[in-house]
Formats: sequence, C-alpha cells, structure tokens
Amino acid sequence: GLPMDRLGHPPHEEMKDLSMIPAMAVAI
Repeated sequence: GLPMDRLGHPPHEEMKDLSMIPAMAVAI
C-alpha cells in the first residue's frame, strides 16, 4: 500500500489494501 496520509489514515483508494493487512489498520 501507499504511505498513510497526513491524518495518519490510509487514502480511500488504499482501503482495499487494508483487507490484505487488517493488522496495520488496527495498529493505527
């Protein structure tokens, strides 16, 4: 995926990437 945005959240376009790495989403 791409680097997190200024708010520290993944861009909407990267939302699909979170399905592959849910652990990272939770870490944030």
